[in-house]
Amino acid sequence: GEVYIKNTSDKNLTVTLFSRINSVDEGNVTVCALGGCTPLEEDNSTEIGSQMLLAGSEKESIAIEHTYEHSEKGSITLKLTTKELGSEQEIEGPTIIVKFDTNPTGIVEVASQKGLTYDVFNTQGTLLYRQLTSLSGLPKGIYILKQTGSKKAIKKFVVR
Repeated sequence: GEVYIKNTSDKNLTVTLFSRINSVDEGNVTVCALGGCTPLEEDNSTEIGSQMLLAGSEKESIAIEHTYEHSEKGSITLKLTTKELGSEQEIEGPTIIVKFDTNPTGIVEVASQKGLTYDVFNTQGTLLYRQLTSLSGLPKGIYILKQTGSKKAIKKFVVR
């Protein structure tokens, strides 16, 4: 799947990407974006890169590599900050959580939480399903989910 940064504002912005491991059963996670590739360390928010993105410029890809032997389970948080040219004020941008899980039953467990619905998108961001209450019937593939209910979250899931 593809995760990317795009400056949709009408101002040139210095964008900084931070990432943190929430949990990883085993292996290493490296995040590449904004001209930097950085291995993540558990419990530390790590700056991945910082770059001036011009107003309306092309999207900047974020590559996430997780190497492991047996268990892929884990999650990381990606967070952006932005700063206008000539300003010292750093503005908190969006935060997303990326989950790794080779166990497809993990998706079913999440879906069974009460009162949650999911909008399911493909990796290009096209809406495939709206307000699903169960994810157990999804065909194999990589999806981005927008969870609505007790708390909103956007997640990447792999169905194998």
